[in-house]
Amino acid sequence: MPRTLDEILAEPDDGQLCVELFDRIVAHHGPGCDVSELTEAERVVLLVWEVAGIVGNGGFRYLFEKHLHGDPDFALTAQAFQIIGARSASQAVRATLALFPHSKPPRDIQKRLRHYLSQLKDWPTAQDMQFFDSEKERESCLAAYIRAHAADYRHLDGPPRAQPEPESSEPTDHTAPTIGNLLDRVPHWKRVAFAARAARCVLPLLTRCWPDIPGKYPRYVLNAIELAEQSAIQEEPASGLKDAVMHAVITAGAALATHRELASAGPKPRNAFEGGIAASAAKAAEKAAEAAEGPAEKSAYVALDGWTFAHSAATDAEDEALLHKLESLLNEVRPAERGRAEADGDQLVSDAVHRGLRWFILAAVPLALVQIATVLLALTGKQPAGWWSSFVLPAFILYGLYSMWRGVDWVSRLLPPFLILTSAVSLLRIGHAVFKLAQLPLTPLARELLVNLFGVSVPVLIAVELFTLIGGVVLLLPSVREFVDSQRGNRASSVLR
Repeated sequence: MPRTLDEILAEPDDGQLCVELFDRIVAHHGPGCDVSELTEAERVVLLVWEVAGIVGNGGFRYLFEKHLHGDPDFALTAQAFQIIGARSASQAVRATLALFPHSKPPRDIQKRLRHYLSQLKDWPTAQDMQFFDSEKERESCLAAYIRAHAADYRHLDGPPRAQPEPESSEPTDHTAPTIGNLLDRVPHWKRVAFAARAARCVLPLLTRCWPDIPGKYPRYVLNAIELAEQSAIQEEPASGLKDAVMHAVITAGAALATHRELASAGPKPRNAFEGGIAASAAKAAEKAAEAAEGPAEKSAYVALDGWTFAHSAATDAEDEALLHKLESLLNEVRPAERGRAEADGDQLVSDAVHRGLRWFILAAVPLALVQIATVLLALTGKQPAGWWSSFVLPAFILYGLYSMWRGVDWVSRLLPPFLILTSAVSLLRIGHAVFKLAQLPLTPLARELLVNLFGVSVPVLIAVELFTLIGGVVLLLPSVREFVDSQRGNRASSVLR
């Protein structure tokens, strides 16, 4: 049986007194009530206890993710802590609000968070830590305030206030499919592929928002994505998924916990806002691996959670191309909307991919033909046969081009610089040899003989090496990278189609 108001006000335990009176105020006025319409005695209890719970769970960044009805600028919140005399907590609140112009946070939550987090070099902040340490002081001061103003709560023994009717809104079609129930109708491994593709979309944000990131963290995140992709392709969990999930969690935590007393040694994100983006990118990979590792009956929720983290990262980074990719990916599980997605949201991505495909073909086809011709000439004896130049090198280049077509990440990063380096070295060697020959004291007859022997082959060799050099540069183009990434994503998500 609920306790009477007299019993509540007679409670000797400070924490119990505060929580029971808070609950009574909420029951009387209704959850989400307008705090500006309450009496001061009610408002102080409601704001101090509610804000203490929010900040205590995740610092002031959690508070700025909320909307306090009736206190959009948090001015009444700051006043409430000052009224009860909780000096340390009040200082922490006011110092945090002072990070905004005129101590007035924007009412738009996204703008508010962007401004706040961009000011922070460490998280949790010094103000967060000060607020955490003030728990006993807050409870004691709030309990003392309640006991001193006991008469101001007598009306709470009366009937609850009539709750206002909610504002009219457009009717909701409860039969319309949501993201969640769309994934419920998607087979398990398709959900895993969906989550893996979402995580790979935002993978570049990890290093973009954490430029000096220690090398182990990108490897952790990439490994989680690749194991999820592998699992989706083979339709069974890949080995190492459990560790991959844990390592992705560690990466997300390292991106967020930048406070010098909590963070491990090493470079940190530039500020808490960019740390949050990097953490969301790592969380997307974590959820992809978790979906692959866990039971099928839970993968719909986990995969959706991964897409949500990816979308949050792209939104905070204000990267329209990534948002288009993610929306397009979502539309792949919305068959009725697929045509619309191809007509608008996917257009930006597909243009880049198609442009990359054209550049790849322009460079890869002639490069492949040259390597094939080199092998054939060596086999027929029409060209001096050296194992490295006539067989090993052409075979490696052909394998590299095929792997790029298949979307193999490490090859796509290694092959272009390898082509540039080897062709540049060959050009230098040819140039050096020609220069040395030109310095020899030859008779006119000997010079004519050399020209007849090498006059055709040397320009051909130079042309081939120049073409190889240009081909390597073309394969480094960002649009070619987009194409290779799309090929890799297609391998992991072919089950989505």
